[in-house]
Amino acid sequence: MVAEHLRGRHDVIAPQFLARERFIGELEGVAARTGGSFHELVLLDSRENAITRFHARAADPELSAHHREASAMAEGDAHLGRMYDDLVALLEHRPRATVVRTSAGDLEGAYRDVLAAVDGDR
Repeated sequence: MVAEHLRGRHDVIAPQFLARERFIGELEGVAARTGGSFHELVLLDSRENAITRFHARAADPELSAHHREASAMAEGDAHLGRMYDDLVALLEHRPRATVVRTSAGDLEGAYRDVLAAVDGDR
């Protein structure tokens, strides 16, 4: 499906927090085979803030269903912390990844920084 969208000159965003390098490589390969560009962005807050933000989603009616599903997979804060650490460790193997620093509540700033990062990669 990704390849079909790229061939149609549409953008594809594949959100991921699982730190699966193989999956990232597969996406990069599809982009290359279809003539699409590939931008690897990591939206990152501090470890503590990321865990706090994860739990804050439970109070948001639009995100609470997703939070319940994600909470079932995450086995507590220690597990969330390890997921964060795995993502940060993955960055050592992904030198072309662009880290976009985020903070809670600053959606416009995050959006602006993502656009700047994509424009800077072109």
